[in-house]
Amino acid sequence: MANLPRAQLRHLGIFVTDFDVMLNFYVELFGFHVSDQEDFEDGRRTAWLTLDPNAHHNFVITTGREADTPSTINQISFYVDTLDDVKAYWNALEDEPRAARRYGRTHGN
Repeated sequence: MANLPRAQLRHLGIFVTDFDVMLNFYVELFGFHVSDQEDFEDGRRTAWLTLDPNAHHNFVITTGREADTPSTINQISFYVDTLDDVKAYWNALEDEPRAARRYGRTHGN
């Protein structure tokens, strides 16, 4: 392994099939703030979202994934303070039609 300084993941971008649905999903359910949004001349749409008031963005969604194509995302994980918080989000997602699949796993951390 290279002798490099420690790196931290700071943001993630995903392609979506329905921009408005996914933008509203992350804003309404997780409380993301839209720090910027742009509709490009070629038809692409992008939104820069953040949960951190000190960061311009830590999550980006953009059009570009064709309808009826499988997602290439394996997982997106959020940290919450307590197990009750995990359960609250799990229950909210069970009733959420925009959340297609949920899998509960423990990683031991």
